[in-house]
Amino acid sequence: MPLSLLATRLARRLLPLLGCLALWGSGLAHAQGSAHAAHGRPETVLALLARRPELQTFVQLLQEAGLADRLNGGLAVTVFAPTNEAFLFMPAATLDHLAHDLTLRRKWLQAHIVSGRWQTADVSTPELVPSGNGTHPLLARAGDTLTIDDAMVTQADLQASNGIVHVIDQVLKPAKQ
Repeated sequence: MPLSLLATRLARRLLPLLGCLALWGSGLAHAQGSAHAAHGRPETVLALLARRPELQTFVQLLQEAGLADRLNGGLAVTVFAPTNEAFLFMPAATLDHLAHDLTLRRKWLQAHIVSGRWQTADVSTPELVPSGNGTHPLLARAGDTLTIDDAMVTQADLQASNGIVHVIDQVLKPAKQ
């Protein structure tokens, strides 16, 4: 099934629930305070993403593209994770193209993965940061508001054992190389 058709069907069925799920997910993260799994060990970036219902589209696409293991340990990463809703606002033609071109889909997804740990407090001036696809999105901060390219961080500094997750309101577009 083409990704755009799937997204449309999901939107019709799930859009009324997204607000509730997002509140539940953020409440859960707030209640836990830090990124620890039930067994008391710190959870990885992938585990943190996977337990948040508002990020399931991103997680599924990472898994399908073979990128999930990169977030399960090893090198420190910062992930700018678009919400399920962010994918619904992508043009249908773009989603269709990504559904049929695994190389392009991987490039788009890797734009959301940045090397190293980037917390909000670490950004004092706008910086070009190295993403997983070789591009350098612009990370900037104004007060407590963090942005990456045109996307705004809606939930910042979610800590994991191997990195940090920032939830964003848009799907990042890889820069043309």
